[in-house]
Amino acid sequence: MARGKSNRPFDIKGLITSLSNLPRHEGQILVGGKRVLHVYIREGEEFFKPWISMWLDAEHGFVLNTEIIAPQQTQDEGLTETLMGLIKVFTAQYNLPALPPEMGMNALPKPGLPEKIVVDDAGLAQTLRQLLAPLEIQVLLADEPILAFEDAYSELSAAMGADENAEPPSPFEWNLTDESNLPSLYKAAGGLWRREAWEYVGSDFPFTIELGENGPNIATPRLYAAILGNGGMTYGAAFYLSKEGFEQATNQGEEQIEYDERIEETIETLRRAGVPIDNLSRAEQYQLIQQQLGEELGLPERSRDEEKGRLIDSLVVFFDPIEEIDPTYLDWMKARNLKYPSREGVPMFHRVVTGEGMQNLNEQEVRAMALALDALNQFLSSKGIFLERLESLPNGFIQAQTKAGAQKLPINVRYPTEGYEQAYEELVQASHSNFLQ
Repeated sequence: MARGKSNRPFDIKGLITSLSNLPRHEGQILVGGKRVLHVYIREGEEFFKPWISMWLDAEHGFVLNTEIIAPQQTQDEGLTETLMGLIKVFTAQYNLPALPPEMGMNALPKPGLPEKIVVDDAGLAQTLRQLLAPLEIQVLLADEPILAFEDAYSELSAAMGADENAEPPSPFEWNLTDESNLPSLYKAAGGLWRREAWEYVGSDFPFTIELGENGPNIATPRLYAAILGNGGMTYGAAFYLSKEGFEQATNQGEEQIEYDERIEETIETLRRAGVPIDNLSRAEQYQLIQQQLGEELGLPERSRDEEKGRLIDSLVVFFDPIEEIDPTYLDWMKARNLKYPSREGVPMFHRVVTGEGMQNLNEQEVRAMALALDALNQFLSSKGIFLERLESLPNGFIQAQTKAGAQKLPINVRYPTEGYEQAYEELVQASHSNFLQ
Protein backbone atom coordinates (compact mmCIF):
# COMPACT_ATOMS: atom_id res chain seq x y z
CA MET A 1 0.00 0.00 0.00
CA ALA A 2 1.40 3.40 -0.96
CA ARG A 3 1.76 5.79 1.96
CA GLY A 4 2.33 9.17 0.37
CA LYS A 5 0.37 12.10 1.80
CA SER A 6 -1.28 12.98 -1.50
CA ASN A 7 -2.96 9.61 -2.03
CA ARG A 8 -3.60 8.41 1.52
CA PRO A 9 -7.42 8.62 1.33
CA PHE A 10 -7.36 6.24 -1.63
CA ASP A 11 -4.99 3.76 0.08
CA ILE A 12 -7.57 2.65 2.64
CA LYS A 13 -10.73 3.70 0.88
CA GLY A 14 -11.68 0.11 0.11
CA LEU A 15 -11.06 -0.92 3.70
CA ILE A 16 -13.28 1.91 4.96
CA THR A 17 -16.07 0.93 2.57
CA SER A 18 -15.95 -2.67 3.85
CA LEU A 19 -16.83 -1.41 7.32
CA SER A 20 -20.22 -0.04 6.30
CA ASN A 21 -22.03 -3.15 7.54
CA LEU A 22 -20.72 -2.82 11.07
CA PRO A 23 -23.33 -2.00 13.75
CA ARG A 24 -23.77 1.67 14.65
CA HIS A 25 -23.85 2.96 18.22
CA GLU A 26 -25.86 6.11 18.68
CA GLY A 27 -24.37 8.41 21.28
CA GLN A 28 -20.92 6.78 21.29
CA ILE A 29 -18.03 9.25 20.98
CA LEU A 30 -14.42 8.34 20.33
CA VAL A 31 -11.57 10.74 20.99
CA GLY A 32 -7.96 10.41 19.95
CA GLY A 33 -4.91 11.56 18.11
CA LYS A 34 -1.13 11.26 18.30
CA ARG A 35 1.70 12.83 20.22
CA VAL A 36 5.46 12.54 20.52
CA LEU A 37 6.35 10.11 23.30
CA HIS A 38 9.34 11.55 25.12
CA VAL A 39 11.12 8.23 25.60
CA TYR A 40 14.23 7.30 23.68
CA ILE A 41 14.18 4.04 21.73
CA ARG A 42 17.17 2.70 19.87
CA GLU A 43 17.18 1.11 16.43
CA GLY A 44 20.56 0.24 14.97
CA GLU A 45 22.91 3.05 15.89
CA GLU A 46 20.18 5.66 16.20
CA PHE A 47 18.14 6.80 19.20
CA PHE A 48 14.75 8.34 18.48
CA LYS A 49 11.55 9.46 20.17
CA PRO A 50 8.52 7.65 18.72
CA TRP A 51 5.03 8.94 18.21
CA ILE A 52 2.17 7.32 20.04
CA SER A 53 -1.40 7.30 18.77
CA MET A 54 -4.34 6.57 21.07
CA TRP A 55 -8.07 6.17 20.68
CA LEU A 56 -10.41 6.27 23.67
CA ASP A 57 -14.08 5.88 24.47
CA ALA A 58 -15.05 9.38 25.64
CA GLU A 59 -17.65 8.35 28.23
CA HIS A 60 -15.71 5.66 30.07
CA GLY A 61 -12.22 6.90 29.33
CA PHE A 62 -10.99 3.44 28.27
CA VAL A 63 -7.98 3.41 25.97
CA LEU A 64 -9.12 1.16 23.12
CA ASN A 65 -5.99 1.33 20.98
CA THR A 66 -2.39 2.50 21.18
CA GLU A 67 0.20 2.40 18.44
CA ILE A 68 3.92 3.12 18.88
CA ILE A 69 5.17 4.65 15.63
CA ALA A 70 8.84 4.86 14.69
CA PRO A 71 9.53 8.05 12.65
CA GLN A 72 11.80 6.23 10.21
CA GLN A 73 9.10 3.65 9.46
CA THR A 74 6.35 6.06 8.42
CA GLN A 75 6.16 8.41 5.46
CA ASP A 76 3.43 10.66 6.83
CA GLU A 77 4.45 11.34 10.45
CA GLY A 78 2.32 8.49 11.75
CA LEU A 79 -0.98 9.56 10.23
CA THR A 80 -1.60 6.26 8.45
CA GLU A 81 -0.78 4.27 11.58
CA THR A 82 -3.13 6.47 13.60
CA LEU A 83 -5.94 5.82 11.13
CA MET A 84 -5.28 2.09 11.15
CA GLY A 85 -5.47 2.18 14.95
CA LEU A 86 -8.93 3.72 14.65
CA ILE A 87 -10.03 0.98 12.28
CA LYS A 88 -8.91 -1.59 14.85
CA VAL A 89 -11.23 0.09 17.33
CA PHE A 90 -14.13 -0.17 14.87
CA THR A 91 -13.46 -3.89 14.50
CA ALA A 92 -13.03 -4.49 18.27
CA GLN A 93 -9.35 -5.45 18.31
CA TYR A 94 -9.04 -4.40 21.94
CA ASN A 95 -9.61 -5.70 25.46
CA LEU A 96 -11.85 -4.21 28.13
CA PRO A 97 -11.83 -4.81 31.87
CA ALA A 98 -14.22 -7.51 33.06
CA LEU A 99 -16.21 -5.00 35.12
CA PRO A 100 -19.69 -3.55 34.71
CA PRO A 101 -20.00 0.17 33.89
CA GLU A 102 -20.40 2.60 36.74
CA MET A 103 -23.92 3.49 37.91
CA GLY A 104 -25.65 5.87 35.51
CA MET A 105 -23.23 5.24 32.62
CA ASN A 106 -23.97 3.50 29.34
CA ALA A 107 -22.79 0.00 28.54
CA LEU A 108 -19.13 -0.58 27.78
CA PRO A 109 -17.94 0.11 24.20
CA LYS A 110 -18.84 -2.48 21.62
CA PRO A 111 -17.50 -3.25 18.15
CA GLY A 112 -18.89 -1.00 15.47
CA LEU A 113 -19.14 2.58 14.32
CA PRO A 114 -19.45 5.51 16.71
CA GLU A 115 -21.73 8.49 16.21
CA LYS A 116 -18.89 11.02 16.57
CA ILE A 117 -15.12 11.25 16.58
CA VAL A 118 -13.38 14.22 18.24
CA VAL A 119 -9.73 15.12 17.59
CA ASP A 120 -7.64 18.20 18.28
CA ASP A 121 -5.50 18.19 15.11
CA ALA A 122 -6.87 19.98 12.04
CA GLY A 123 -5.00 17.79 9.55
CA LEU A 124 -6.22 14.60 11.18
CA ALA A 125 -9.77 15.97 11.30
CA GLN A 126 -9.73 16.80 7.60
CA THR A 127 -8.40 13.37 6.63
CA LEU A 128 -10.98 11.62 8.80
CA ARG A 129 -13.83 13.61 7.26
CA GLN A 130 -12.71 12.55 3.79
CA LEU A 131 -12.21 8.91 4.68
CA LEU A 132 -15.23 8.41 6.89
CA ALA A 133 -17.77 10.29 4.77
CA PRO A 134 -19.17 6.99 3.34
CA LEU A 135 -19.75 5.78 6.91
CA GLU A 136 -21.63 8.94 7.93
CA ILE A 137 -19.57 9.43 11.11
CA GLN A 138 -19.42 13.02 12.33
CA VAL A 139 -15.86 14.29 12.84
CA LEU A 140 -15.35 17.27 15.13
CA LEU A 141 -12.26 19.42 15.70
CA ALA A 142 -11.95 20.34 19.36
CA ASP A 143 -11.14 23.97 20.12
CA GLU A 144 -9.53 23.08 23.47
CA PRO A 145 -7.56 20.15 24.85
CA ILE A 146 -9.47 16.88 25.06
CA LEU A 147 -9.18 16.02 28.74
CA ALA A 148 -9.66 12.26 28.39
CA PHE A 149 -6.92 12.09 25.76
CA GLU A 150 -4.56 14.38 27.67
CA ASP A 151 -5.02 12.41 30.89
CA ALA A 152 -4.35 9.10 29.14
CA TYR A 153 -1.28 10.50 27.39
CA SER A 154 0.06 11.93 30.66
CA GLU A 155 -0.49 8.66 32.54
CA LEU A 156 1.17 6.59 29.84
CA SER A 157 4.07 9.02 29.55
CA ALA A 158 4.62 8.90 33.31
CA ALA A 159 4.37 5.11 33.34
CA MET A 160 7.05 4.84 30.66
CA GLY A 161 9.33 7.33 32.37
CA ALA A 162 8.98 9.97 29.67
CA ASP A 163 10.98 13.17 30.12
CA GLU A 164 10.75 15.94 27.54
CA ASN A 165 14.12 17.33 28.63
CA ALA A 166 16.00 14.03 28.82
CA GLU A 167 19.11 13.50 26.72
CA PRO A 168 19.64 10.31 24.67
CA PRO A 169 20.99 7.48 26.85
CA SER A 170 24.75 7.25 27.22
CA PRO A 171 26.28 4.06 25.81
CA PHE A 172 27.24 1.33 28.26
CA GLU A 173 30.76 1.59 29.64
CA TRP A 174 32.60 -0.46 32.22
CA ASN A 175 35.67 1.44 33.32
CA LEU A 176 38.28 -1.23 34.04
CA THR A 177 41.97 -0.51 33.91
CA ASP A 178 42.69 -4.24 33.60
CA GLU A 179 40.28 -6.26 31.44
CA SER A 180 42.36 -9.45 31.36
CA ASN A 181 39.91 -11.40 33.60
CA LEU A 182 36.80 -10.56 31.58
CA PRO A 183 37.08 -13.58 29.21
CA SER A 184 37.27 -15.92 32.23
CA LEU A 185 34.26 -14.19 33.82
CA TYR A 186 32.06 -14.50 30.74
CA LYS A 187 33.20 -18.08 30.07
CA ALA A 188 32.32 -19.09 33.64
CA ALA A 189 28.93 -17.34 33.39
CA GLY A 190 28.22 -19.26 30.19
CA GLY A 191 29.06 -22.49 32.02
CA LEU A 192 26.54 -21.69 34.75
CA TRP A 193 23.83 -20.94 32.17
CA ARG A 194 24.42 -24.24 30.38
CA ARG A 195 24.22 -26.21 33.66
CA GLU A 196 20.74 -24.77 34.38
CA ALA A 197 21.26 -25.30 38.11
CA TRP A 198 18.05 -23.36 38.92
CA GLU A 199 16.15 -26.35 37.59
CA TYR A 200 17.30 -28.53 40.49
CA VAL A 201 19.03 -26.39 43.15
CA GLY A 202 16.91 -24.37 45.56
CA SER A 203 17.97 -21.09 47.08
CA ASP A 204 17.39 -22.13 50.71
CA PHE A 205 20.91 -23.43 51.30
CA PRO A 206 24.13 -21.61 50.37
CA PHE A 207 27.40 -22.83 48.90
CA THR A 208 30.59 -21.74 50.68
CA ILE A 209 33.35 -20.71 48.28
CA GLU A 210 36.75 -20.15 49.92
CA LEU A 211 38.65 -17.53 47.93
CA GLY A 212 41.19 -16.50 50.55
CA GLU A 213 43.29 -13.58 49.34
CA ASN A 214 41.48 -13.77 45.99
CA GLY A 215 38.23 -12.47 47.47
CA PRO A 216 36.50 -9.31 46.22
CA ASN A 217 38.25 -7.33 48.97
CA ILE A 218 40.76 -7.95 51.74
CA ALA A 219 37.99 -8.37 54.36
CA THR A 220 36.08 -11.03 52.37
CA PRO A 221 37.98 -14.32 52.02
CA ARG A 222 34.84 -16.37 51.32
CA LEU A 223 31.53 -15.98 49.52
CA TYR A 224 28.15 -17.59 50.18
CA ALA A 225 26.57 -18.46 46.86
CA ALA A 226 22.88 -18.98 46.07
CA ILE A 227 21.39 -20.12 42.78
CA LEU A 228 18.66 -17.77 41.55
CA GLY A 229 15.75 -18.77 39.35
CA ASN A 230 13.98 -21.78 40.84
CA GLY A 231 11.01 -19.42 41.29
CA GLY A 232 10.99 -18.88 37.53
CA MET A 233 11.56 -15.10 37.74
CA THR A 234 15.24 -14.20 37.56
CA TYR A 235 17.97 -16.62 36.53
CA GLY A 236 21.52 -16.33 37.80
CA ALA A 237 23.55 -16.55 40.98
CA ALA A 238 24.26 -14.30 43.95
CA PHE A 239 27.51 -14.42 45.91
CA TYR A 240 26.85 -12.86 49.31
CA LEU A 241 29.76 -11.31 51.18
CA SER A 242 28.62 -12.79 54.49
CA LYS A 243 26.56 -15.65 55.85
CA GLU A 244 24.32 -13.12 57.59
CA GLY A 245 23.73 -11.44 54.24
CA PHE A 246 22.57 -14.72 52.71
CA GLU A 247 20.21 -15.31 55.63
CA GLN A 248 18.78 -11.80 55.35
CA ALA A 249 18.17 -12.32 51.64
CA THR A 250 16.44 -15.65 52.33
CA ASN A 251 14.10 -14.00 54.81
CA GLN A 252 13.11 -11.45 52.19
CA GLY A 253 12.54 -14.13 49.56
CA GLU A 254 8.96 -15.17 50.29
CA GLU A 255 7.77 -11.59 50.47
CA GLN A 256 9.50 -10.86 47.16
CA ILE A 257 7.92 -13.85 45.43
CA GLU A 258 4.42 -12.59 46.27
CA TYR A 259 5.47 -9.09 45.23
CA ASP A 260 6.79 -10.37 41.87
CA GLU A 261 3.63 -12.37 41.20
CA ARG A 262 1.47 -9.26 41.58
CA ILE A 263 3.77 -7.29 39.30
CA GLU A 264 3.75 -10.01 36.63
CA GLU A 265 -0.06 -10.25 36.71
CA THR A 266 -0.28 -6.48 36.26
CA ILE A 267 2.17 -6.53 33.36
CA GLU A 268 0.01 -9.10 31.61
CA THR A 269 -3.15 -7.06 32.26
CA LEU A 270 -1.55 -3.92 30.81
CA ARG A 271 -0.32 -5.90 27.81
CA ARG A 272 -3.84 -7.19 27.08
CA ALA A 273 -5.17 -3.65 27.40
CA GLY A 274 -2.85 -2.51 24.63
CA VAL A 275 -0.36 -0.56 26.77
CA PRO A 276 3.03 -0.82 24.96
CA ILE A 277 4.77 -2.12 28.07
CA ASP A 278 6.92 -4.56 26.11
CA ASN A 279 8.97 -1.61 24.89
CA LEU A 280 10.36 -1.35 28.44
CA SER A 281 12.96 -3.50 30.14
CA ARG A 282 11.80 -5.71 32.99
CA ALA A 283 13.34 -3.31 35.50
CA GLU A 284 11.48 -0.38 33.91
CA GLN A 285 8.22 -2.35 33.92
CA TYR A 286 8.57 -3.02 37.64
CA GLN A 287 9.42 0.61 38.30
CA LEU A 288 6.44 2.06 36.48
CA ILE A 289 3.99 -0.35 38.13
CA GLN A 290 5.40 0.35 41.57
CA GLN A 291 5.18 4.10 41.00
CA GLN A 292 1.85 4.31 39.21
CA LEU A 293 -0.17 1.36 40.53
CA GLY A 294 1.52 0.39 43.78
CA GLU A 295 -1.19 1.76 46.06
CA GLU A 296 -4.01 0.22 44.03
CA LEU A 297 -2.28 -3.19 44.05
CA GLY A 298 -1.52 -3.03 47.74
CA LEU A 299 2.22 -3.16 47.16
CA PRO A 300 4.27 -1.81 50.05
CA GLU A 301 5.38 1.72 49.35
CA ARG A 302 9.14 2.11 49.63
CA SER A 303 11.28 5.14 49.10
CA ARG A 304 14.36 4.95 46.92
CA ASP A 305 16.52 4.87 50.05
CA GLU A 306 14.40 2.07 51.56
CA GLU A 307 14.77 0.01 48.38
CA LYS A 308 18.54 0.45 48.47
CA GLY A 309 18.54 -0.45 52.13
CA ARG A 310 16.90 -3.80 51.32
CA LEU A 311 19.71 -4.74 48.95
CA ILE A 312 22.27 -7.19 50.35
CA ASP A 313 26.02 -6.80 49.83
CA SER A 314 26.85 -9.29 47.09
CA LEU A 315 28.21 -9.97 43.64
CA VAL A 316 25.48 -11.11 41.25
CA VAL A 317 25.08 -12.36 37.73
CA PHE A 318 21.65 -12.18 36.09
CA PHE A 319 20.71 -13.74 32.76
CA ASP A 320 18.16 -11.86 30.65
CA PRO A 321 16.73 -12.29 27.12
CA ILE A 322 18.57 -10.29 24.49
CA GLU A 323 15.41 -8.26 23.78
CA GLU A 324 15.64 -6.77 27.29
CA ILE A 325 19.35 -5.91 27.09
CA ASP A 326 20.75 -2.43 26.45
CA PRO A 327 22.03 -2.64 22.83
CA THR A 328 25.09 -0.58 23.77
CA TYR A 329 26.05 -3.29 26.28
CA LEU A 330 25.94 -5.82 23.46
CA ASP A 331 28.16 -3.49 21.43
CA TRP A 332 30.56 -3.28 24.36
CA MET A 333 30.72 -7.08 24.57
CA LYS A 334 31.22 -7.45 20.83
CA ALA A 335 34.11 -5.00 20.81
CA ARG A 336 35.89 -7.25 23.34
CA ASN A 337 34.88 -10.55 21.71
CA LEU A 338 32.93 -11.56 24.82
CA LYS A 339 30.24 -14.15 24.13
CA TYR A 340 26.84 -14.76 25.67
CA PRO A 341 25.67 -18.39 25.91
CA SER A 342 22.15 -17.88 24.54
CA ARG A 343 19.83 -15.21 23.20
CA GLU A 344 17.70 -16.05 26.24
CA GLY A 345 20.62 -15.75 28.63
CA VAL A 346 22.80 -12.67 28.26
CA PRO A 347 24.82 -12.24 31.49
CA MET A 348 24.81 -8.97 33.40
CA PHE A 349 27.17 -8.53 36.37
CA HIS A 350 26.69 -6.23 39.35
CA ARG A 351 28.27 -5.38 42.66
CA VAL A 352 25.31 -4.86 45.00
CA VAL A 353 26.01 -2.41 47.82
CA THR A 354 23.50 -2.02 50.65
CA GLY A 355 22.32 1.58 50.78
CA GLU A 356 23.79 2.47 47.40
CA GLY A 357 22.36 0.11 44.78
CA MET A 358 23.92 -1.78 41.89
CA GLN A 359 27.33 -0.88 40.49
CA ASN A 360 29.74 -2.27 37.94
CA LEU A 361 32.40 -4.62 39.26
CA ASN A 362 35.94 -3.38 39.77
CA GLU A 363 39.03 -5.37 38.70
CA GLN A 364 39.32 -7.34 41.96
CA GLU A 365 35.61 -8.15 41.96
CA VAL A 366 35.78 -9.34 38.35
CA ARG A 367 38.60 -11.70 39.27
CA ALA A 368 36.84 -12.95 42.42
CA MET A 369 33.58 -13.57 40.60
CA ALA A 370 35.30 -15.38 37.73
CA LEU A 371 36.97 -17.72 40.23
CA ALA A 372 33.77 -18.20 42.25
CA LEU A 373 31.67 -19.00 39.17
CA ASP A 374 34.27 -21.43 37.85
CA ALA A 375 34.48 -23.18 41.23
CA LEU A 376 30.67 -23.34 41.50
CA ASN A 377 30.45 -24.85 38.02
CA GLN A 378 32.97 -27.55 38.94
CA PHE A 379 31.01 -28.41 42.07
CA LEU A 380 27.81 -28.71 40.03
CA SER A 381 29.55 -30.96 37.52
CA SER A 382 30.88 -33.17 40.34
CA LYS A 383 27.92 -33.23 42.73
CA GLY A 384 25.02 -31.95 40.67
CA ILE A 385 23.53 -35.41 40.14
CA PHE A 386 22.94 -35.73 43.90
CA LEU A 387 21.36 -32.30 44.06
CA GLU A 388 19.15 -33.08 41.07
CA ARG A 389 17.91 -36.28 42.71
CA LEU A 390 17.68 -34.50 46.09
CA GLU A 391 19.90 -37.10 47.73
CA SER A 392 22.42 -36.91 50.55
CA LEU A 393 25.81 -35.83 49.29
CA PRO A 394 28.48 -38.49 50.09
CA ASN A 395 30.91 -35.61 50.51
CA GLY A 396 29.64 -32.09 50.04
CA PHE A 397 33.13 -30.73 49.47
CA ILE A 398 35.46 -30.38 46.47
CA GLN A 399 38.68 -28.54 45.74
CA ALA A 400 38.13 -26.92 42.36
CA GLN A 401 41.05 -26.08 40.08
CA THR A 402 39.92 -22.69 38.90
CA LYS A 403 41.28 -20.23 36.40
CA ALA A 404 41.09 -16.46 36.19
CA GLY A 405 43.25 -14.90 33.51
CA ALA A 406 46.39 -17.02 33.08
CA GLN A 407 46.62 -18.19 36.71
CA LYS A 408 45.21 -21.47 38.05
CA LEU A 409 44.16 -21.60 41.69
CA PRO A 410 42.68 -24.25 44.01
CA ILE A 411 39.35 -23.09 45.47
CA ASN A 412 37.43 -25.08 48.09
CA VAL A 413 33.66 -25.33 47.68
CA ARG A 414 31.21 -26.80 50.22
CA TYR A 415 27.48 -27.48 50.02
CA PRO A 416 25.54 -26.89 52.06
CA THR A 417 27.38 -24.32 54.15
CA GLU A 418 28.31 -25.41 57.66
CA GLY A 419 25.31 -25.10 59.94
CA TYR A 420 22.84 -26.06 57.19
CA GLU A 421 23.66 -29.80 57.01
CA GLN A 422 20.83 -30.95 59.28
CA ALA A 423 18.21 -28.80 57.53
CA TYR A 424 19.35 -30.17 54.16
CA GLU A 425 19.16 -33.78 55.38
CA GLU A 426 15.66 -33.15 56.75
CA LEU A 427 14.63 -31.85 53.34
CA VAL A 428 16.09 -34.97 51.69
CA GLN A 429 14.28 -37.31 54.08
CA ALA A 430 10.99 -35.43 53.71
CA SER A 431 11.28 -35.62 49.95
CA HIS A 432 11.88 -39.37 50.02
CA SER A 433 8.98 -39.89 52.43
CA ASN A 434 6.63 -37.98 50.15
CA PHE A 435 7.84 -40.02 47.17
CA LEU A 436 7.19 -43.34 48.95
CA GLN A 437 3.69 -42.24 49.88
